[in-house]
Amino acid sequence: MECQCLAAGLELPGSLSSLFFCPPSAPQNLVYNINQTTVGLEWSPPADTGGRNDVTYRIICRRCGWEPEECAACGGNVGYYPQQAGLADTYVTVVDLVAHANYTFEVEAVNGVSDMSRTQRLFAAVTIATGQAERSLNYPVTSPSAAGTVVATRDEVPSSSVDARPLGGAAGVAGGSDVVPLFARTLVLVVLVEAVEVVVMAVVLVLVLLVVVLVLVVEVVGE
Repeated sequence: MECQCLAAGLELPGSLSSLFFCPPSAPQNLVYNINQTTVGLEWSPPADTGGRNDVTYRIICRRCGWEPEECAACGGNVGYYPQQAGLADTYVTVVDLVAHANYTFEVEAVNGVSDMSRTQRLFAAVTIATGQAERSLNYPVTSPSAAGTVVATRDEVPSSSVDARPLGGAAGVAGGSDVVPLFARTLVLVVLVEAVEVVVMAVVLVLVLLVVVLVLVVEVVGE
């Protein structure tokens, strides 16, 4: 058994070189759901795990301009649920994106030897454009869209210790809970108050009509 990744630059110390472990291939079937400034990503495991069972995933987020070279790291204002790196599951929700902006998301599968490899990165990537800053009650909004697999140099990947900020408060994950913003709850409360007022007015009107009918009946009986 010969592992091609060793010839491509994977350095394993001492006797470990006989184990022939490799970095995994790119995740498969990457799709996304976008809901204004929230994006849900889902994917399938890589076809090749590199001979290891410790595969996890990390997400690279870049905000882009109109030209490809204008992309820059998203920074700490973006939130990831459940986390940005070390993902055991094949989904993530990215929140607090800027409205009406272009983003590129890269999903990379990694294992215990990925950071020792000098080979090119293999990852699935998708580019999306966010909508308005408001979030609707229903998540996701659009149908899943497919993404492609991309090859990049190893130098382009940030450290696996990249900061991952969990989403605070209620949030939806891809195929999970709904996003319920505060303004929607307030709107529902206002509608309920108005409905109660209408019901009270209707009850008062019915009582007034009953009193009028009763007075008429008493007058007729008295004659």
